[in-house]
Amino acid sequence: MKRPDVMIESLARMRALGWPARLRMAGNGSKLEAMKVQIAQLGLEAHVDLLGQLDERSVAKEMDQAHALLHASTYETYSVVTAEALCCGTPVIATDVGALPELIGTGMGRLVPSNDPGEWTRVWAEAWHELLHVDRQAVSRRMSERADIKSVGARYAAILNAEIGVQRKTPA
Repeated sequence: MKRPDVMIESLARMRALGWPARLRMAGNGSKLEAMKVQIAQLGLEAHVDLLGQLDERSVAKEMDQAHALLHASTYETYSVVTAEALCCGTPVIATDVGALPELIGTGMGRLVPSNDPGEWTRVWAEAWHELLHVDRQAVSRRMSERADIKSVGARYAAILNAEIGVQRKTPA
């Protein structure tokens, strides 16, 4: 599902165009060895940090310091990492798949039409300056209001009530 290869190839293209882009990639998984090979083949060792598995505080710190979260994927239902980034006020560049368009509203980042590295490079370059000037507090506020326990609980209760035919007022 996740496409780190697309982001790494796009990074190589951004660097070739003169952008001072770099990637800080968290997590471990089955694609890690292939990522290391691709990074070496493209000569990007100085521009990619493979951070491994991070705890909650480290993730929040990375997101807080990031220019943007890049998330290339072939399919998403509800992208927790995208919601977390937005709650931290970090804008997101993500593939236009699944529920991602519902999360990334105006002023919160950009959607990439496909997982083509050329498209990713185009959108990343176009959004570079815009994302540096995003109102991070507004992004955090918008997503936090939408993803906090009270608002999620109220929406979930409304769905359940609609399904079972119960019409009750939810507490304020």
